[in-house]
Amino acid sequence: MTQRQEEAEWLCNVFREAAETIWHSYSGAMMSLPYHYSNGHIAMVDVRMLDDGRVRVSDDGGAAKNEGLTMREVKRICRKHGLRYETIDDDLTMPLCCDIYRIVERKDFVPAVWDILEAIIEARYGDEKKHESQRTKRAAAKKVDYR
Repeated sequence: MTQRQEEAEWLCNVFREAAETIWHSYSGAMMSLPYHYSNGHIAMVDVRMLDDGRVRVSDDGGAAKNEGLTMREVKRICRKHGLRYETIDDDLTMPLCCDIYRIVERKDFVPAVWDILEAIIEARYGDEKKHESQRTKRAAAKKVDYR
């Protein structure tokens, strides 16, 4: 490996350590993700080892709380990404306290983190993309020559 390659790799590691901080939580570990919610809060995943050896990976309630999701939106996002949800308390008022999560075998941990991250991004941009898509379709429909 050349010195330039080593320096580049070192810088990548510096970013990873800064952007993906890992710390102990009361029930496992938390890891920050290199992504911010629309309100500026850092996205993270909560990782818990279950008694049966599987892993529970969740957004720690961040998507619903920081993006102001409704229960309907949480359900739609979970269906789309093959995830589950669990309300943290019985109060379904805003901001909603609701974990988006997946329980997986250890070998499927990395894809589960990606799925949670995709759901977090969907929570922020899902409606905008949907509306943008609808505007594009309407604009395209106006250009159609029906003669």
